[in-house]
Order: sequence, then C-alpha cells, then structure tokens
Amino acid sequence: MAEALAAAFTDNLLTCSICLGEYEDPRVLPCYHTFCYGCICDHVKRTSSPNRTFLCPVCREKIQFPAGGLSHLKKNFVFSKAKDIITQQQAYTGTIDSEQTNVAAVTQATAEMTINCEKHPDNKLKYYCEDDDTVVCGDCASTEHYRHGIVPVEKLANANRNKVKTALVKILPKLNMFEDAVAKETATEREESRLMTASIHKIKEQALTERLLAMEKIPVPTPDTPAQISYTPGEISAAGLEAMLGQTGHLYITSRGDKCVHVYSTRGQHLTTMGCGRLEMPSGVTLNRQGHVMVCDSSNKSIFTFHAYSGQLLNTIPLSMCEDPIYITVNSVNDNIVISDWGSNSVHVLSPTGNQLYQYGTYGSGDGQLGYPHGVCTDSYGHIFIAAYYNHKIVALSPQGQFITNIATAEDGLWCPMTVPINPAGQLVVTDEAGEVRTFQYLR
Repeated sequence: MAEALAAAFTDNLLTCSICLGEYEDPRVLPCYHTFCYGCICDHVKRTSSPNRTFLCPVCREKIQFPAGGLSHLKKNFVFSKAKDIITQQQAYTGTIDSEQTNVAAVTQATAEMTINCEKHPDNKLKYYCEDDDTVVCGDCASTEHYRHGIVPVEKLANANRNKVKTALVKILPKLNMFEDAVAKETATEREESRLMTASIHKIKEQALTERLLAMEKIPVPTPDTPAQISYTPGEISAAGLEAMLGQTGHLYITSRGDKCVHVYSTRGQHLTTMGCGRLEMPSGVTLNRQGHVMVCDSSNKSIFTFHAYSGQLLNTIPLSMCEDPIYITVNSVNDNIVISDWGSNSVHVLSPTGNQLYQYGTYGSGDGQLGYPHGVCTDSYGHIFIAAYYNHKIVALSPQGQFITNIATAEDGLWCPMTVPINPAGQLVVTDEAGEVRTFQYLR
C-alpha cells in the first residue's frame, strides 16, 4: 500500500511538467505552478519577452521577471519535504508499522501543501475571495479584500468536493452506457469484418475453382498434337518491302540485346552486323539521302552514322538536347534529322550536321503538346508525322515545325500508336501496341 501511494504521489504531484522528472530544487511561480529551478530558467531564456515577462508553461499566465532574478523565485519547501519522505520510504524495508508511519507522513505532507502569500510571505493562503476568485491570506482579506465574500479554503474545498462527487454520481451511469455502446459497436464491426473477409475468401476460392475447371478442358499441346494452320490464298507484292528497305535492298534491325545493328537480305539471310562495341541501346534506325545508316542510341544520347555496306563508322552526332531519344528519320526534302524524345515529350529537328533547328511539343494532350512521342517519318513534301503514344494520335507538322492537323485520333480507333512509315501509295501506315496496322489517306 505504501509503495503504491508513493508511486502515485510521485507521478502526480512530484513531477515537473517541463522535464517530466522528479523535482530538482522546486520553485513556485505566482500562479502557484511549480517547476525545477533549472527547467524554469531554461524556459525563461527561450521565451522571455523584451519587457521581462514570460508565460507559465502550464496555465500561460504572464509572469513578471523577479526583481532579483530567477534565483529569487520562492522554493517549494512542501514539495521538497514530501520528496525526502518518499525517498526514505522507498529505501526502507522495515515492518508494516513502519510503512504505515511513512504513509501517515506522506499524507500529512500532502495535507500541509499550502503556499505562502506573495505580498505577505509569512502568511499562508488559507482563504478564498469569492468576489475576486482568488486565494488570499488573512492580511489580504482584511485589507485589499475587505468586505468581500471571504470563506476558508478548507470549507470551499469540502463544498467543491461534494459537488464533484455529486456530478460523478450523475455522470457515471451515462459514462458506463457510452462504454457499453462503444464495446457493442466494436464487437459488431469485428463480426462484420470477419464475415466480409470470409465472403471474400469464398469468392476467391470459387473463382479459382472455376478457372481450374476451365483450364482442365483446354487441350495441352504435345509433340504428337497435329498443328492446326489455316491459309487464305492471295497475291504477295514486294513493292512495299523494297520501298521500306530503301535503295540498298537490305533490312537493318537494331538489337538492344546484342547492342548492334543486324543486316539482312530481302531473302532473310543474315549478312553482317555494325556498331558492335560502340552502341549501348540502339533504338531507331533510318537511311539518309546518301544511303548511309543512321542509328539513334538512347543510352549514349547520340546518332551514329555507318557506311551501309562496310559498316564503318562515319560520324557521331551528340544529342545533348534530348533526355530519352528513341526514333529517328531523315527528311527527304532537306536531309534534316528528326528525333523523337519521349523523355521531354517533344520532337527535335536537327540540321544534317547536328545543329538543332527547332523543338516541337511539351507534355499534354492539346495542340502543340505530345505524350510520349514514338515513331516519326516525313513525306516527299517534307511534312513531319509523329506518333503520340499516350495521346493516341498522329500529329502532322509543316517542314518548318508548325502544327497542321491531327491525322488520326482515338476516335478513329487509334490506340497507343508506335510507328508511322509511309507506303509507296503515299498512305500513312500506323502500327499500335496491340500489333494492329491501320492505313490512312492523309492527302486530299
């Protein structure tokens, strides 16, 4: 019992509100709140105002700086005495009678926790002024508070104690009712959560079972399973293939895995490779008017130009203006280089020597804006066409980089376009991420 009382007394009455530890040299402020001397000094250093006032850390009352300094703050001898008694009681391991003696001492110290009057230091604050709502000593009651409603603090405390008890008696049933309601609601929510979780697991198990049953009905192909191939006869034309391959008659394929360009004949025969040891992430590839192979390397941010037959490196153009260059084409009218840059959501147009002429596009979906541009190409008039991947549209620009129109959009069934070559008939051929190919007649 003594240990419990000591612990409760220490935690509630002997703990500084600033450091949350036991009082060290407790000092009391005029507002009757007590703090460690070191704690209140540190608080005053950090918060004092130019007019030598500071706020109580608990009640925020404005406190005037003591005339002789903080060292003149009154010591709370009652707290110091109670702390000494607690310390002795915790160290003592004697008989029950001794423990009861210590308990009585602590209780007595608690009862004697009164504060002296600031104006009359020798007097205790034993009275309460009802008119001014403050505690006073006998001298204050007979002078400044003369003819005010003065009652003993003890009498007022007993009256308020009875009021608190009466209020507690009234409110406890409602408090218990609220606690029961909260407990009931919590139990209901837990049960609903359990039922919902069980329902979700049941639906998942049912869906999994149905999927497994459906998979069991699908025949698993084996080496002995006859292949089912359908074929529709038709004419094969090589005109588009030749136009797509260019005048060399060779097919140039960039390989990010091999970090080079593979060259194939029109019959599918692998002829050679170029760029090995130089390319890091080859993406777009095209031919210029001289028939040389130009490769856009996304990692190196450069254009590598190789001789179409020998594979010899002829030139390197840095793309410092790009963030993530990917596709490349050469304008057949003026030999300008067109680069799509999905990092900056724009297209860069360079001179044949690599000087930037202009840049088109910013991120967005309106006119003059692009979303993740992919394939680019030009026609025989010098018009530039851009596959705007995220915008689901094909943008047409003039040779000078001015917006003309959207050739196709999502309303035309376009979805995530990737490449935009032009076939020999002058039609725009668009491939999308789903592998579908659409042809658009853009010239009227």
